[in-house]
Amino acid sequence: MMVQFNLLMFAFLTVFVTGALVRRVLTALNIRHLRHYGRDVPPVFAGEIDAATLVRMNDYTIENSRFSSWEGVSDDLLTLAVLLSGLLPWFVGSILALKLHFVISGLILFGALALISAFLGLPFELYQTFGIERNTDSVPLPSACGSWIFSKI
Repeated sequence: MMVQFNLLMFAFLTVFVTGALVRRVLTALNIRHLRHYGRDVPPVFAGEIDAATLVRMNDYTIENSRFSSWEGVSDDLLTLAVLLSGLLPWFVGSILALKLHFVISGLILFGALALISAFLGLPFELYQTFGIERNTDSVPLPSACGSWIFSKI
């Protein structure tokens, strides 16, 4: 089943792409601001935060922001591919063909979408939890592993 390109689809794509671009621009502005001012301890925190800790926090935030921005781009591209390919209507049709109660059909649909999303997002999540923290020496690996496993429970 092909997706129809009409005025509503054009409006959706316009809003979707505009939102994605605004997110990228805001992230880039935030990173630029962090690179310029992020290593200076604010006067309010002068006695509370030492410069070395602030540098590590700044490096972590910049790398995490950059990575999250690229993760968002991949999410947006995947969302567009699913919506525009006709895969979603086919999947909904396949579930409806089972002739189950509408609540059960909805649970199957959203459960399957959640599982697929979690599976496809796992590499990004692992790198964000372990790769970035290893690169910036933020958290020791055993502590990061424990936190990640606990967050999944």
